Amino acid sequence: MAKFRNRINQISHFNQLVQSLLKEADGLLEKGPLDPERAANLLKSAALAIEELYDMAHTDTLTQIANSLYYKECVVDKLEAFCRGNNREDVAEYIFGIADLNGLKQINDTIGYQAGDAMLIKAVLKIKSLLRPEDLIVRRSDFADEFIIILPVYRGLPDNLEKIEKGIVKRLTDDQALMAVGFVYLSQYKKFDEAEIAAVKAMHQHKAFKNRPLA
Repeated sequence: MAKFRNRINQISHFNQLVQSLLKEADGLLEKGPLDPERAANLLKSAALAIEELYDMAHTDTLTQIANSLYYKECVVDKLEAFCRGNNREDVAEYIFGIADLNGLKQINDTIGYQAGDAMLIKAVLKIKSLLRPEDLIVRRSDFADEFIIILPVYRGLPDNLEKIEKGIVKRLTDDQALMAVGFVYLSQYKKFDEAEIAAVKAMHQHKAFKNRPLA
């Protein structure tokens, strides 16, 4: 319920901001020609409101990381182009991963959704602590316990994969939750959807054979 209340509060806040801007604009128009400075301030406020709405739409309410809408609108096309052999001038490779937090349903059912939400937030914070600024973590949906991890590899520099894999295995331990991960190198695939399928398969293999408490 907390995530829904947070979203409702965000929407209410944005609605109040828009209504305030509209009211101010109506008041200025009633007074005749707009004063240039007031008009500039109004436009600036409107731009900030649009930016806030964009961030709200592309951010997962609970974990405050990128959500599936951001992934679909801003990331997938770039990764698809890379698999086709395009856009490889700056980035030599992309490592694409799927991470799954097992045991979340049991936590929700036995302890409660608040504890489950806390576990999701903990997992995200731990993963983020292993990432570089250029790396990306995405929650696959508002109701999912799966995350997408994208690691760009730049020419002449080592990748971050070993650190991520070891860090997830060692640093996310919990008595009731386990993390399974699967990574692939996108340059090995000509179609991005095939890379996604392979990453999910690798994650399930880890879940079945190698999954253990994560510290």
